[in-house]
Amino acid sequence: MRPRRWTSHQPKLFQHIDMESLVPHNHILRQIDRVLDFSAIHEWVAPLYSERTGRPAVDPELVMRII
Repeated sequence: MRPRRWTSHQPKLFQHIDMESLVPHNHILRQIDRVLDFSAIHEWVAPLYSERTGRPAVDPELVMRII
C-alpha cells in the first residue's frame, strides 16, 4: 500500500453566498418590499407580547414578510 499524498487544497467549511444576487432586481418581492412599510406591525402587536414571561418572540415583521 502506498503512502497517502497530502495536498495543500482544503475544502472550504463555509461558503460566501451573496443573498442579493439570488433574487433578480425585477422580482415581485423586491417590488413589494419597496411599496409596503412593515414598521407599524410592532405597534399593532405590542399588547399581545409580554417582555417578562416566556421565551423571546419571533420578530412580527419577519413573520409578516414570510407570510
